[in-house]
Amino acid sequence: MRQFDKTHETNAKTELANMIIMHEYPLSMVEHLGFKRYSKALQPSFKVPCRNTIKKEIMKIFEFEKEKTMKLIQMNASRIAITTDMWTANGLDVVRESIETIRSSVAYWTGGPKREEMFVRMARQMEVGCSRKLILDCRTRWNSTYLMLQTTVEYRTVFPALKTRGYKDVPSEQDCNLVVEIAEKLQLFFKATELLSGTKYPTANLLFPKICQIKLAISKWLQSDISEVVEMAKKMEEKFEKYWGVIETVAIATILDPRYKVKLIEFYFKQVYPRRVALEVERVKKPSDNDLGDDDMDAYDAFVSSSSKDTDKSDLERYLDEIVLPRVNDKEFDVLYWWKTSGMKYPTLYKVARDILAILVSTVASESAFSTGGRIVSPHRNRLHSNTLEALMCGRDWLWSELRDAPSTLEDDIDVDEESCHDSDIEFTTHQTDDTNTRRERAARTRSSPLF
Repeated sequence: MRQFDKTHETNAKTELANMIIMHEYPLSMVEHLGFKRYSKALQPSFKVPCRNTIKKEIMKIFEFEKEKTMKLIQMNASRIAITTDMWTANGLDVVRESIETIRSSVAYWTGGPKREEMFVRMARQMEVGCSRKLILDCRTRWNSTYLMLQTTVEYRTVFPALKTRGYKDVPSEQDCNLVVEIAEKLQLFFKATELLSGTKYPTANLLFPKICQIKLAISKWLQSDISEVVEMAKKMEEKFEKYWGVIETVAIATILDPRYKVKLIEFYFKQVYPRRVALEVERVKKPSDNDLGDDDMDAYDAFVSSSSKDTDKSDLERYLDEIVLPRVNDKEFDVLYWWKTSGMKYPTLYKVARDILAILVSTVASESAFSTGGRIVSPHRNRLHSNTLEALMCGRDWLWSELRDAPSTLEDDIDVDEESCHDSDIEFTTHQTDDTNTRRERAARTRSSPLF
């Protein structure tokens, strides 16, 4: 048996601190009798550190990881995008009563094992072909409301058959019909959210078509025969128009996708602006200074200026002259890899792509910071200093990111544990010119492999 020397003891303390950070264990576990006995059984020579010692070890890990992240940022030659979300309102207020009735029914029939069993038994008797369970939503999360409504639609005939003394608030036929309409409308938003919330690929180039689909859908809903749908569409349109005002900037990322370029913009603008397509497309190709901001798009200004030279075509002109790539294996296409391997022939446009494609279009709701805080500040941790909490939260994110990127013989274990590894509350994206920075870059919450 190998001798347990000072080096082994130091490594053991570090791994113990890593374990506490990664799995959100209480710091006081090092003082638990059961843990001390377990440690002694593994290695009698190992002296379990006290709570203060393990806290110092956690802070050392945090400072070490933080320094590596700061060095990555300092080395970064491109821009960084940080996003958070303050938007919680939507157009569902106009159908609040119907949704409340549905919510009340779902809450009743998911209120215990016996009720759930009774509901399932009735659904089988009525030969309702749906294998999904009822889902109770979170009131502040519209996507969870959509999932609740979607499932409820499948069981719309079951609720009336279960009317009892205890269960009286049965959804009416009008409520169910309205739910069917609303669930169908929300599906568009739900699918867009799923696509744009991806973490393994850039999303800026995917936003424009989804925005256009939503705009066209809202215009169609405004012509509905159902008054509630029209009212909902009006509220959505009022809020949506604020974002549509910057569609030119959003479309730039689409132009930088060789599968789309200006063709996709023309396709949608013919539907959105049937009488002034050419004018709107030209606005996208040459945005005004107000659209781009004062200094956010210096590289873009440079290559637009170069297009006025008669002696040679600009990067943009040469890029747009080439035919669009076929959308054969759309899910496997990596736009960043294309720019790394094929985009070097457009040096100025290459720099623009590096900055634009780093922008996140998905966001993390601000309230998720509070839900994460509630998980971190558990009853076992409610007296921790804010600096310690910061170290635990950031350290957890960094350590898990490094494990995901490092070759490991424990891949299955990592996959299982990762299911409980929640994303950090601020999404952070950066692209590096040096591929050797991959691990630290992903640890800094990158959305895709570093290709610039």
